[in-house]
Amino acid sequence: MTRFKNTNLDVAKQNIGDLTNIEFRVGYFPATAQGLESEKFAFVMLDMDLYQSTKDGLEFFFDRVSPGGYIFLHDYNNPESDWGVSRAVNEFMASKSETLMEIPDTWGSVVIRKNR
Repeated sequence: MTRFKNTNLDVAKQNIGDLTNIEFRVGYFPATAQGLESEKFAFVMLDMDLYQSTKDGLEFFFDRVSPGGYIFLHDYNNPESDWGVSRAVNEFMASKSETLMEIPDTWGSVVIRKNR
């Protein structure tokens, strides 16, 4: 995957621009979520590309998302990692009542709105 060759923090900050209210946690998930165990979230974006990372992200964040909140997952329809994101999402959501809302963007993102 050559498109991931330049992912250092300085490049990310430069591409984002306004860094107000942004906290960077460099490393690998779930270690980067340490200290967030008691937090609640209104919006979570997971762009982890791979099966296990996506599954770990859903397991960590799903119950911490407030009712009516959103989880946005990039690469849901991306074949590049053997459909890792869609496999993780579909497995995790199989026992949940929430509906997946697919977005027709590059690599097909999906949004989950947490039930009340």
